[in-house]
Amino acid sequence: VVNGDFATDSDWIKDSSYSIAGGSLNKGTSTANEFASQQSVLAAGNAYATAYDISNYIGSDTCGFSSSSFAGGMYATSDGSYTFTGEAVTDNLRILGRPSNEFSIDNVSAKRLLETA
Repeated sequence: VVNGDFATDSDWIKDSSYSIAGGSLNKGTSTANEFASQQSVLAAGNAYATAYDISNYIGSDTCGFSSSSFAGGMYATSDGSYTFTGEAVTDNLRILGRPSNEFSIDNVSAKRLLETA
């Protein structure tokens, strides 16, 4: 993941409800599910250890890594630090925000796990 600390407003493709400011990716309300993403940072079929921090969470639905990135998704429903392990289903890392959710996300990482024999 490039710029997972959101130090600059770069490297992320953002739908209209997202902005990068204050060292975080910030999601406001929207009328549909919206995404922030990076292309070609995962390898489909490989396992990853992932992490992110959520703050300023408002809403009643999930946010986090979309099921279009990892099998089953990797979601949060409140402020906190989250870690997950899962299999990538594509090469794109997508952060999902539901319409009524507002949140800030920071310290995003996805580290490929090596298989051991």
